[in-house]
Amino acid sequence: MRSIYLRTSKNVKRVEGITKSPVFTHMNATLQGLSTIRAYGAQKILQQEFDKHQDVHSSAFYMFITTSSAFGFFIDFICFIYISLVTFSFLVLQVFAGILLNMDIKVVVVVLENMCNMTSSVPFNL
Repeated sequence: MRSIYLRTSKNVKRVEGITKSPVFTHMNATLQGLSTIRAYGAQKILQQEFDKHQDVHSSAFYMFITTSSAFGFFIDFICFIYISLVTFSFLVLQVFAGILLNMDIKVVVVVLENMCNMTSSVPFNL
């Protein structure tokens, strides 16, 4: 799953970078030709062009945020399944075998909770 996410994330960031370039180019050209734009009254046309460039860039950036959130949700789901299995296995071992483990169940819960907190921050640290 990680390799799929990294490949997808790299491509989405590439698209986001490609769509960011026209925004900066348009802004630079507008600032350099500001006197000409005001002389011909073309502010409205250039504002519409800038809005189009900005909309395309915003949609690409939103796509990156969405894929990161989806990956985070998937990691959280996997972590939930893992923690549930480990917790139930401790309970089953304790009940059926009648053996008390060397660690208290509260310690196990705290450790598993910390593991879940650490894995939920994985998508933001990639």
